[in-house]
Amino acid sequence: MPYPLYALLFLAPFSLTSDFSVARGIWMMVVELSTIGFALISTRLSGKNWKAWQLVVFLIFSVAWYFGLRAIIYGNVVILVSLFFAAALLCLNKDWDWAAGIILACATMKPQVAMFPIACVLIWAFFARRYKAVLAFFATLAFFVAVGLFLLPTWLADDWREVLRYPSYNPPGNPESSLRAIFGTPGSWAGIAISLGALALLLILWTRLPKAKWETFLGIFIITLILSPLSGLQTDAGNEYILMLPVALLLVSSQEGWIGPRSRFVLVLSILFFGLWGLFLATVQRSNQPVQHPILLFPLPVFLLLIMGWDWIQKRVRPKIAAG
Repeated sequence: MPYPLYALLFLAPFSLTSDFSVARGIWMMVVELSTIGFALISTRLSGKNWKAWQLVVFLIFSVAWYFGLRAIIYGNVVILVSLFFAAALLCLNKDWDWAAGIILACATMKPQVAMFPIACVLIWAFFARRYKAVLAFFATLAFFVAVGLFLLPTWLADDWREVLRYPSYNPPGNPESSLRAIFGTPGSWAGIAISLGALALLLILWTRLPKAKWETFLGIFIITLILSPLSGLQTDAGNEYILMLPVALLLVSSQEGWIGPRSRFVLVLSILFFGLWGLFLATVQRSNQPVQHPILLFPLPVFLLLIMGWDWIQKRVRPKIAAG
């Protein structure tokens, strides 16, 4: 796995015990608490007042939905990365820019998940004159790289070689390879088209970052998270755990139309919980362990984009049509 060497700063403490069971138990406790922390910060970032029953249901969902339970069982570092992103956003919202930059740099321990969201944050922070956050990010990252070079002078080149090798020994992890595994050559071309479309949409959205207020920036950041798995970078569907942040925001976003807020909340969580688990169980490939099907890369981001599209139509398009 092509983690940067400085990830040892976060992982090495778990090697202080020679008992693997103890180390594994402590790590599991950390990822479980991080999952709860990520869920709670996500509800805070929504800017809405959650009712007690909504908060309880969402916390249960956070550890029991497919991507959440999978990440916990595997002890996936994406849980910590997600918590770092949520904490960095919360710090930015509170004007704690130095803390935001430092925490954001910690998220680089899983680069394929962090690259596009970090770029989004840094572009916005720079044009919003939040220079402390940008400076803190690059200073912390420079420190991390320096520590890695001190421990192993060749680690940057070694890590780059591992990044290039990564797709060769992992299951399909982007639209092109996933659809090629399912549909052959036509799927490959369809996957390339999806990735080009995702990248084009990201570039269009990022042109709005220089003048974006907080609410607009947060919306662009959320879309960046959603589009990242479709961008063409080699990743894994399991890393879509980070999309629990968009889920939280969309659950309590402005809601109008054919169902009320409570019904929408229950409906969206039900679709995500039963739909993703159902798709996994229906397509799971069994070998020495259950292997998820490449199709699981797509349902969550597509579903979230559809919800955002529906909300946009309700807020922007329908009033204009009604006004004539």
